[in-house]
Amino acid sequence: MVESFLSRQAIQRGREIERVESKREDLLLLVRVKFREAISEECPGLIEHETGFELLDTWFRAAVTSDKFDDFLAVFRRQLS
Repeated sequence: MVESFLSRQAIQRGREIERVESKREDLLLLVRVKFREAISEECPGLIEHETGFELLDTWFRAAVTSDKFDDFLAVFRRQLS
């Protein structure tokens, strides 16, 4: 019983880690492709070290809807504060 519970928790945690890693990879690709000329050096490093899915998702949505890197960067920095 306890082993089943612990196994389910480990599986759930593994899925959450995969979900975060996938969102991080998608965001990095999107930012690099969409804003390749304007991207700042700080941006990829901060994305690579972020572990929260919700924040990565907020940044992803901002990157999708922003026409200019500066618009994305404003959302990106605001969420860091």
